[in-house]
Amino acid sequence: MIYTDGTIAINAGSPIVTGTGTQWKKNIHGVAPGQLISIENGIAPVSMMIRAVNSDTELVLSFNAPVTLSGAKYSIATTVPDTISDAARTMSANQGYIVYFLQAMQQWMTDTGQVEIELPNGQKVTLEDVKGLASREWVGEMLYKPNSAVTRVQSPNKRNVVQLEDGGTVGFKDTVTDRYRFALISDGSTRCFSDGEYTGLDLVKIDGRYVRLETNPHAGTASMLSIVYRQANGENQHIVTIPYDTGVVATRSWIQQATGWGSVYADYPPYMTNFTNTNLPNGMYRFNQNSQNPPSVIGDRFGSVITTRYSGDIGQRIVLPNYGATHMAIHRYTGSAWESVRVLTSNMYIVDGSGYYKKSSPIVQIYPDGHYDTNDESEGAEVSRTGTGQYHITGILGYNSDGAWGVNGGISVPKDNNGLELVYVDDRVQSDGSLIIETCHRQHAHLPERFQNWRLKDVTPEGERIFYQDGELCDLPESTRLDVRVEMPQGSVWNVKQRELAEQMEREAQEIAEER
Repeated sequence: MIYTDGTIAINAGSPIVTGTGTQWKKNIHGVAPGQLISIENGIAPVSMMIRAVNSDTELVLSFNAPVTLSGAKYSIATTVPDTISDAARTMSANQGYIVYFLQAMQQWMTDTGQVEIELPNGQKVTLEDVKGLASREWVGEMLYKPNSAVTRVQSPNKRNVVQLEDGGTVGFKDTVTDRYRFALISDGSTRCFSDGEYTGLDLVKIDGRYVRLETNPHAGTASMLSIVYRQANGENQHIVTIPYDTGVVATRSWIQQATGWGSVYADYPPYMTNFTNTNLPNGMYRFNQNSQNPPSVIGDRFGSVITTRYSGDIGQRIVLPNYGATHMAIHRYTGSAWESVRVLTSNMYIVDGSGYYKKSSPIVQIYPDGHYDTNDESEGAEVSRTGTGQYHITGILGYNSDGAWGVNGGISVPKDNNGLELVYVDDRVQSDGSLIIETCHRQHAHLPERFQNWRLKDVTPEGERIFYQDGELCDLPESTRLDVRVEMPQGSVWNVKQRELAEQMEREAQEIAEER
């Protein structure tokens, strides 16, 4: 047999073993010198011989402990099962406990007052002595007094039971109002009574805190019942009310399983098996690569869907993909066909220096003094101002290749109030993919003089104003910027993240396939 109760602690260099929740001295457990103790220590347990048993919580090992452990599990091989020594130890322990128990019963039946008895597991219980129980009023007089509605009878299995008269009640009597506060009714129901509108039943915990089920005053729009959680001092902590209404009380689990509302990561909402299912209830859903007929505008095949129905043949769905550039799409049914649009989110556009919305992607924003901003997709690109009106962009592969901003990939030049560009742009793509951009003054000399771009360059000591000439190198005008749409290399931060997301999608798809 083995003994494993509690946990132990040892210190390196000491033979002492200290136990918590252990009973090593109890004869019934059979822990003795010469036995082997094995102590959990990762993958290399510590095993030693017991030299002495000092108390219920202290052993002495044959050698000093090699490591320090606390709260460790252990096992002691007390005897070999089905051997003579095991039988002798068991019989001796049982005999000792039987003698102790008989002595305790003698004390319980003859003494006056409370008697404490220790159980085999070490737990101590306190019993009211027999004389004290017999003297209790509710035992001797209250229950079976003459002419009472309560009688003691034998059930079919020969057990003594309490029987009520037909229609009788058993309960606790209110000494003030002479009414039963709590009653067991012979028709199978249990009733609680009160003198007012508030009738309650308390479910009390060992620490004094409790839950009260309580009726509320009758009113057409009020609630019929309150469930109140209270502190031991009676202070309300939480209140749940049930209104005067006919319906079904749904559990959170039921709502989560049926609609997805209120679920958390560990309680996934249900899958949307078909995007064009017009009978799908309102709620929150998931979709994956197995969901049929997804809207083409979303691109990614993993994400969440919020679905609503205006009527039997009109409904809308907000689609929220997990990955990719499209963060949101709207999928709606108009009664005869499905329509889908992509929602323009801030990651999909940029407002250029002239206030126009343009398609986003890898964008580098260059300011007059050479400082710059990048977005998520252009992270890693760098800009340096190498001279007046000269800006060098590195960490890129030239202009963006999709041509969304024009044939040359895309530069957004600042404009004046008349929509006239303030500078010329001269650009050169280098062999390493970097981009050199030069900005030159744009006069618009073909316009009437007052509409031309007169940009002050300097003022002489004599007060003469000098203006930039058409085509002259110049920095970008103050409070403006140059937006450049670039192509990022495969090793950029954004592209690496996209590859990792794609791999994650493949793993999720594989896990879902294996679950099915």
